[in-house]
Amino acid sequence: MERFFTLIKLALRNLGRQKRRTFISVSAVGFGLAIALFFLTLGDGIYAKLMEDAVRTNGGNFSFEHPDYRDAPAIDLFVSDVQTKRKQIANLPEVETTKLLVLGQGVIKTAHGATAVGIAGIEPGIEKTYSTVAEKITQGAYLEDTDKNAIVIGHLLAKRLKVKVGKKVVLSTNNQHGMLAEELFRVKGIFKLGADEADGYLVQIPIAQARAIFALDQNSATQLGVLLRDADDLDEVLQKAQKFTTNTATLRTWEETLPDLSNYIRTDRGSNQVFQGIMIIICLFTIFNTILMSALERTHEFSVQLALGTPLYMLKIQLVLEAFFLGFFGALFGFLVGGGLAWWVQVHGFDLRLVYEFEGELEVSGFVFDTIMRAKISKEVVLVLCGGVWLSTILMSLVPIQRLKNIPIAKVLR
Repeated sequence: MERFFTLIKLALRNLGRQKRRTFISVSAVGFGLAIALFFLTLGDGIYAKLMEDAVRTNGGNFSFEHPDYRDAPAIDLFVSDVQTKRKQIANLPEVETTKLLVLGQGVIKTAHGATAVGIAGIEPGIEKTYSTVAEKITQGAYLEDTDKNAIVIGHLLAKRLKVKVGKKVVLSTNNQHGMLAEELFRVKGIFKLGADEADGYLVQIPIAQARAIFALDQNSATQLGVLLRDADDLDEVLQKAQKFTTNTATLRTWEETLPDLSNYIRTDRGSNQVFQGIMIIICLFTIFNTILMSALERTHEFSVQLALGTPLYMLKIQLVLEAFFLGFFGALFGFLVGGGLAWWVQVHGFDLRLVYEFEGELEVSGFVFDTIMRAKISKEVVLVLCGGVWLSTILMSLVPIQRLKNIPIAKVLR
């Protein structure tokens, strides 16, 4: 054990002999790790926020749907006995709330024209708490559970139809039996989500009126959405909820119900990981250069030690320890800088408008992108990055170690 501590002292002393080179190597790896850690956690935070807003506005972290609904959405492909399923799924401790949606297509008409719309029958009390639509009402007010024949529409749709709050509109559609159905509604509110697709196409009405216009009973809905307290529990909850599926109700994750958003997040996260990985690899070459140069410059020193009877394995351990401490200090420096910056952004947020000037809202796959960015620090990302850099540094020391056994001792000493 005493010999091992001696090797530790020698390793630290050798790093101290070339203070400038050691500082440059540790700084290079530290800054590379800090940048990678910051941008990966920032990306995870953006993806988590974008996903949270999307699932709360739409069908939840996962939903029950008719098995054929995704292939050909139609009002006659609905989930029956939703109230029983709702009670069953609401008893799971990971579930925050459930929501029922009746979805269909139709035409909205006024004296100034008509246009196709997507009709969403919602539960106002739940949507008012969780959906972003209720937060984006710019004129009038959002729907209430007691409302009858009230409707909220997007500002682009209101502009196209030249309607204001309090004006009447007519919804025309086909019910589940294929019969034409029309209903008179009064505009209660106008919202502005910032996404043209939603602001110019989506309308929301109370679920009772949606069921009436589509000829559905009180125990049927297009979707039974489930919102979780923690999105990371999705896989676990899906296993529990699988037993509640029937011939008319299958499970769909948010990736299946929102494929465009899911593909964007998957692609962007992958490119971010590749870019940050390349940056770390480039920085690790600095460490490799330090370890290799240290071994080459000390050929005479190693030759003397070997000639005096120092076991070869001790020299190898010494070089490994030098790489161990280089990697440790680099990883520690990167964790403190990158982790500290990520923590600050996670707590306080960073407004993208301070860096870029743009008008309106940022839109991603039809969903509004929040300009206030927040990082999301996870143990997995920190351990993989910091541990990976540390381990890689140690492994890179194995290359110069192999040169020790090929040192021509007699030639060097001569």
